[in-house]
Amino acid sequence: MKLPAVYPWQALLWLSLLLTACTQNSAVQINDAWAHATPPGAIAGAVYMEVIAASDDELLAVTTPVAERAEIHSSTTRDGMMQMRPVATVALQAGQAVRFTPGGMHLMLMNLHRPLTADTGFSLSLRFKHAGEVSAQVHVVPPGSTGVTH
Repeated sequence: MKLPAVYPWQALLWLSLLLTACTQNSAVQINDAWAHATPPGAIAGAVYMEVIAASDDELLAVTTPVAERAEIHSSTTRDGMMQMRPVATVALQAGQAVRFTPGGMHLMLMNLHRPLTADTGFSLSLRFKHAGEVSAQVHVVPPGSTGVTH
């Protein structure tokens, strides 16, 4: 039995589909990670995104090459005053989206090594209790934008 010829573009298409399927079935999905551009000299920034775990897990830590450190923070309003506090970990329930948003839970980038420039990106590494290290790419949007647009 003779197999049909496979053209290079077909092989690339199949490989692409296979990699996409593997990525979408990963233990943790990071969707729409974004940050606002920062002015020159700024020492802090914030990252927003959506995290969905396939099974119960816990976000333990975050690192990025663009800042000395990254922390998980939660913002709340109490007696009319906005308060921002570090959060040690974030529990993730299987299939439930956890959203990191302006005015809510977010990732704080402390002591930026350089300003975050609009229309660029940077990597982020999230460490989970069960899933281990998961990488994400963060898109930097202009100041005042409301996030990633497709």
